[in-house]
Amino acid sequence: MPDAPERNEGQAAPREGGPDAGEAGAGLPRPIQEHLGQQLRTTYNAEMPEKPTYLGDPVLPLEFELLLQRLEATERQRLREMAHNQGVEAVERALRDLGAILGGEKGP
Repeated sequence: MPDAPERNEGQAAPREGGPDAGEAGAGLPRPIQEHLGQQLRTTYNAEMPEKPTYLGDPVLPLEFELLLQRLEATERQRLREMAHNQGVEAVERALRDLGAILGGEKGP
């Protein structure tokens, strides 16, 4: 009993000049394969839900999507205001420090 057969005994070699010539193991002619493939793609695409926006994103109903967009807009606005306030405070501190330095250099 051999350890491992060299080739699969169940598969026939492709016929010369036949519809599956050059494709080992292809059992159906190319036009039939393409037709069946198209039917499968149509069936699976019809049953598939919408594609998510990014990997891992669950597909949500439209009403949830609108609520999430409003929430994201509110969060972006909050972050902008926080950054603006921190920038204003940093400029005020810098001007105070500059005023103290310039004010300390002037003599009576």
